[in-house]
Amino acid sequence: MKSCGTAPHSLVESEPWWAQLVGASRVHLHQHDANHPLKSGRGSDERSRNWREEFSEAEAARDRDVCEGWKHETVDDSGLAGRGHLRCPRPVAVSALGFTALDIVFAAATLCVLMAVAMPQAMSTVTRSRGLAAARYLAARMALARGQAVSRSTTVALYLREEPTGISISTIQDGNRNGVRTRDIDLQIDRTTEEAVALSDLFPGVEIGLTPEAPVDDAVQLGGTGILSFTPHGTATSGSVYVRGRDGTQWVVRVLGVTARSRVLRYVPATREWVSAS
Repeated sequence: MKSCGTAPHSLVESEPWWAQLVGASRVHLHQHDANHPLKSGRGSDERSRNWREEFSEAEAARDRDVCEGWKHETVDDSGLAGRGHLRCPRPVAVSALGFTALDIVFAAATLCVLMAVAMPQAMSTVTRSRGLAAARYLAARMALARGQAVSRSTTVALYLREEPTGISISTIQDGNRNGVRTRDIDLQIDRTTEEAVALSDLFPGVEIGLTPEAPVDDAVQLGGTGILSFTPHGTATSGSVYVRGRDGTQWVVRVLGVTARSRVLRYVPATREWVSAS
């Protein structure tokens, strides 16, 4: 009986896994031939290895192109790739994040158009707000003078004087217990507690004055003088001070003598009425 021997070396072993990845279907192991020119002359201390045949330059170039993403496999009628070749995935193009010059120009043009549309309305609002702020500042000065007169038990007045740059406002305190008078101010008997300041210095474009549509003739109506007095009893000189805004809006600060309270009103030319500014 013949014993079962080992399989002949001429049988081709199964393809290794890396050979399948590169699509080399014809790679096989060399037969263990001791007389092979590359294996001859090996010493006893050297271990035999599995030598494989070399690829030609054309085959090496083909395999290199496959790994770079080119398709060299055969395609049958059904559109499926032939066996023995593994298609390498092509690199996915990733779009760079950012903006192009055209996007920036378009965004800048849109912003300029919006600003051109909104700027006149915004400037008109700012101008009107400035006139209202000036009128309320004048009313606050009146309320402060009233508080000072009550706390100091003496007469305190706002002195509105005509100057080349406009009407200025200063605070005067009675010095001889006979009220604030123009003669005593000139003689410095009634002393100045707050220096004169014009509304245009604090609120550009706003001043004490009248617009052409105003229904009055004088911007300061305090009984024929420019002195608005507040007594220690909490009363004041009745009168009105008119403020003109840069946009032509007419404002007025009215003082009620019995309570020394002030109100800010705005004139509406269309209806010829004064409405509350609040």
